[in-house]
Amino acid sequence: VLLIGPAALVKGPWSRFMATENLRFEAKSFQKIADLNEDGSFKHLDAEPEEYDLIVIDEAQAYRNPSTTWSDSLRRLLRGRPPKKVVMLSATPVNNSLWDLYHMLMFFIGNDAAFAEIGIRSLRDRFQVAQDTDPFTLNPDLLFEILDATTIRRTRQFIREYYSNSQI
Repeated sequence: VLLIGPAALVKGPWSRFMATENLRFEAKSFQKIADLNEDGSFKHLDAEPEEYDLIVIDEAQAYRNPSTTWSDSLRRLLRGRPPKKVVMLSATPVNNSLWDLYHMLMFFIGNDAAFAEIGIRSLRDRFQVAQDTDPFTLNPDLLFEILDATTIRRTRQFIREYYSNSQI
């Protein structure tokens, strides 16, 4: 397992969490993942990219722009066989437009026609229609099937109600 996140969270809360819960996984910052050798290999990974089964990305909205060095390095990390499982954690998956969410989803969906069997022939086309729609008249059903299949949402109220005795 490889956890990727902001340096402050990797060195702080995630490091303490690993120690407290006696968990073993590698944790690297966004910057460390993007720091490559001249041959394109990763400078700071403890294993070869193919050896990771699960990639967990905290503050995943950092990957909402597909044309950044960080996004390029994540795509490079996700290559290979067997395909890696990806979990993206974000409280703000949409910042600038719905395309933010689309680009994040594509890191683990990877195939524009992934939802063809439920009638969504192209994710890009569906997001384009949603983006072009007036937000005040946007029908939530337009993206519901995609979001239902790919996301788990927990509000602060949900956490307070169902995890009231938990220590964070």
